[in-house]
Amino acid sequence: MASVHIPRRAEQKGIRRFGDKTPYILDSGDRYLEGVNHYIHDRIRGKINPGDLSRPKSMLRKLSATTARAIVSAICDGTNFLESEISHPSLGSLNWLDARAWMFNELYEQAMAKGFWTQSFWKQGIAEPLAYNHTIKVRVAENLRCGRWLELNGYIKNFSDESDAGDVPRHIMEANRSLATVKANLAPQSACQIGKRQNPAHGIPPPIEEIFAFIQALPTETSKLVSILLYDTGMRAEEVVENTKVPSSWAGAPRKTDESIGFLPDVDAFWADTSSSLAECKWKIVGKGNKIRFVRASPRTLRAMWRYWATTRKKLIQRCRSSRDRTTDTLFLNCRGKPHSYHNQFSAMRSTNILLGRDYRITQHILRHAHACTYMETAICAEMKSRNIDINKASYEDFMRIGEGVQLLLMNDLGHELMATTEKYLKMLAHGKIGLRYQMAFNDRLDELGDFDNFSEAE
Repeated sequence: MASVHIPRRAEQKGIRRFGDKTPYILDSGDRYLEGVNHYIHDRIRGKINPGDLSRPKSMLRKLSATTARAIVSAICDGTNFLESEISHPSLGSLNWLDARAWMFNELYEQAMAKGFWTQSFWKQGIAEPLAYNHTIKVRVAENLRCGRWLELNGYIKNFSDESDAGDVPRHIMEANRSLATVKANLAPQSACQIGKRQNPAHGIPPPIEEIFAFIQALPTETSKLVSILLYDTGMRAEEVVENTKVPSSWAGAPRKTDESIGFLPDVDAFWADTSSSLAECKWKIVGKGNKIRFVRASPRTLRAMWRYWATTRKKLIQRCRSSRDRTTDTLFLNCRGKPHSYHNQFSAMRSTNILLGRDYRITQHILRHAHACTYMETAICAEMKSRNIDINKASYEDFMRIGEGVQLLLMNDLGHELMATTEKYLKMLAHGKIGLRYQMAFNDRLDELGDFDNFSEAE
């Protein structure tokens, strides 16, 4: 989707020098919208006469910051509407070269008036109409003004062309049908999205094969690797964003004394296949409540992170050509070369869930939950095997006794404050194993009653 940016320097994207901190817009493909941004520049400077676009003002008076933000937000919103194929399926995905005035007057205005073009609708499926005088009228007028200015200055053509009388109702009908489908798909999820996070003991995570198939479907290499790290370590998404810094040793330099908390292990720790090096595949992080703890990652994941640093990350920095980003020590970068944020990861996973049509959404917390469940089961199975105990015959007391040590380690790895929070994973495993055994005994008792088909024959 299109986004608004405010530069730190006078030069914007190497295309043209504007005034300091003049906002600009990038489209969904991170492309600089030259004509639209020239309009924004002149509009904020006060050069454009809103009443007569053909007669620029001779005495410039720069608009206030509040007005400038409102103008840029309105045009960015209109750009997103053009790019949204769901909002006008009969027209497809559009850009400003395809834009016509009637699209804003008819489709865009109606979508806002019906509450379809709002954040609450796209997040929760709740249609909340916007205020006409304060929002709808202002946004439509600003986008129409921008389109006419672009046409007047030769950036686009045919903006003022009228649509056939019969086409507009057809486009509106198709748009309403498409948005109604979106509402039907999003409405059941609204309670889950705005409600309290579910207790980990109340849900069984998806199998590992399903998780990795989901990760493969994520849109970027960064979002894929962050998801793998979430599953491998059980870290919170905020912790991954803030505690995956690249040490200077990765570039061959000596490790600095201040590269302690949040900095990844040295390369030697995860490239050597020895037990001593495996113990070094850990690093300190600052977690929830500013608590410092160690987290561990598998050498395989750390190698993948190093390859990402050596290839993908460097390409992102070179493509964005930002001196500020060249010096950052953050490992994960988004498509603009900026540090990968929680919102970036959330958006990538949400769009993939929608794309795959999943009823059970895989989220950052689900990956953390899956790590805890898998870790608990694997560790207890290994411990029982070393004690010659068959896990399929173990009692509830065996699980509680043997799982106590695993529970303490997992509590520290996940950064839980209370033992009761981690204990839920142990109880869920015990209930699952013992419950299966009890269910099989119950099924055997039912089998003694004979085939249920005999009941229908007796009738």
